[in-house]
Amino acid sequence: MENQSFDKFFADNHLKDEAIALFVDALILNKVELLIDEIRTHVEDCTQCKMGVFALYEIIKQDNKIQDKYIHPFLN
Repeated sequence: MENQSFDKFFADNHLKDEAIALFVDALILNKVELLIDEIRTHVEDCTQCKMGVFALYEIIKQDNKIQDKYIHPFLN
């Protein structure tokens, strides 16, 4: 993993809040495959981060704040 990617998305070997939010956006937009490999594989392997991603996703889903389509600065 490139150090710059690690520093940008990870802290203490877990996803930063920004990376969790990015993963949730990718789930909403059905574009998880566009995330960098390090984020995708980390969520697959790390129970703590996976729980964080899906907890945030459920909160957003329950609040009906999921829009069908919107432009995303990273995932388009």
